[in-house]
Amino acid sequence: MRPLSQLPPFTRRLGRKAVLPAGLLFLAGGMLWLIALITHSGYCVALQIAGLGIGLIGSVGTGSMADSLGADRQGGWGA
Repeated sequence: MRPLSQLPPFTRRLGRKAVLPAGLLFLAGGMLWLIALITHSGYCVALQIAGLGIGLIGSVGTGSMADSLGADRQGGWGA
C-alpha cells in the first residue's frame, strides 16, 4: 500500500473508502443535472460538479489500482 505521505491531503484525512464513493456521487449528480436541463439553460455548474467527481475518482482510483500490484509489477513498460 502506498505510504500516506504520497496521498492527497483530503484522502489522508477521509480515507479512500470515503473519497471514491463521494467522487462517484458527484459524477452521477452532475450527469443527472445535465440530463434534467432544458435546451437553452446553463450547464456550467453541472459540468463543474461532474468534473469534481472525475477528479476525485481519477486520483484515488489510479492510486488504488497501482497499490494493488506488487512492487515488481509497478513502473514502466517492461521495467
